[in-house]
Amino acid sequence: WSSDVCSSDLWVKWISKQIRDARLHAKLTQEQLAEKSGLPQSHISRIENAKHSPSHATLQKIAAALGIPVEHFDLT
Repeated sequence: WSSDVCSSDLWVKWISKQIRDARLHAKLTQEQLAEKSGLPQSHISRIENAKHSPSHATLQKIAAALGIPVEHFDLT
């Protein structure tokens, strides 16, 4: 069980950095990404600060808003 929690925690930290880096590369603010993705800015903030694990549907919205394939956020 603890290894699942640990790997899940690591994934959340990894994905939060990937999303933040992709947003900054696109020269977007959190507010702009929120508007383009249809997600609340507070949700983007929680994801980028590793306080929330995004669903696949959320990742799809963020990837589309950033103009990148959702596979960019895949560890495999």
